[in-house]
Parts: sequence; structure tokens; C-alpha cells
Amino acid sequence: MNAIKEVISYLITGGMDTAEAAALVAMAVAEGSLQKRSSGAERTARWREKKASQTVTERHSVTPADDRHKPSQNVTNRHNVTQLSLSVDSSTVVKGKEEKKEREPRRKPRHALPADFKLTDAMRQLALDRGVSPTRIPQDFDRFCDYHRSKATISADWMASWRTWADRSVQYAQQAETAQRQASTYVDGRL
Repeated sequence: MNAIKEVISYLITGGMDTAEAAALVAMAVAEGSLQKRSSGAERTARWREKKASQTVTERHSVTPADDRHKPSQNVTNRHNVTQLSLSVDSSTVVKGKEEKKEREPRRKPRHALPADFKLTDAMRQLALDRGVSPTRIPQDFDRFCDYHRSKATISADWMASWRTWADRSVQYAQQAETAQRQASTYVDGRL
């Protein structure tokens, strides 16, 4: 309703009589020219434009070959909205919903740990670079595979999952070492 009042006040400030401005806006509303198409109608129109711009084989042409087959009038065409041709500045026009954000690119597909997932030299080197002891790497890899298979984990990048596992392995080893030192200090302190 505020938009209609703004249009009427704009027409009045432009020199039109109050009753005449109200009648003009009422006529426009009755014809549906101030109404915006629904989001569904907009989506359908975009889909049809997209489909019409695609190439089609001759056998499946977009337009009918003869005049006998006339397409039925669809909802979008029946409710086609025309713009009201008033000299109104953009500050008085009611804006609909903001344009939707462009979609993010699709993520990499995720999958379960492959049955043939083996400890490679690159994975071994990565674990060594992260600080995992060489004797512990095969044990950690077996635990990694057993854990993710038992949980039916899916991942887009199993190498990244292995890097995370190696980092945490080092953290857990340090925590266990610290706890063991504290425990031995405590026991020695009591004796």
C-alpha cells in the first residue's frame, strides 16, 4: 500500500489532480500492471527462455510445423505483466525480493574409502614430515583404514583425511607422553 501512496503522491506533485491520480492508479491495479509476477512464474519464464535458446534437432523443433497445432495459453502468458508507463523515478518503485545469490560451484563428490587404499611412499613421507615416528606409521595407517571403514565414512579427499589423521596422531602422542611424565612424577613424588 505504501508504494501505491507514493505513486499517487508523485503524480500529484507532477501536477495531476488528486482524484485523477487515484483513478489512474486504481485502473492500473485493476489491470494488474502494478503487480509483479510470482516467483514461480518468474522461474518458469527463465526456464522457458533457457529451453528456447538451446539447440534442438529438426525432428523436435521448438515451433510447430503447421498451424493446426497451436500451443495452449499457459499460466505465464495469461498473467503476463506489463509495465505501467509513468515517468516515475527509481526511488518510488517497489523492489521485490533481492536477486538470489549465484550458486556456489558444486563440491567434489564424496565416496567411501576405496578397498584398495594402500600406504604409499608419498603418504609415508607426509606422515614423517608431520612428525609421526617411522615405526608408528603402518599402525596408524591400519587404524585409519579400520576406523573409516567401520564408520562408513565418506570423503571427497582421502589424502586430506590422512593428513588430518597424521597431525592428530602426533598431537595424541604428545599428550600421552605428557600424561605419562606427569604420572611418573606423581608416583615418584609419593614414594
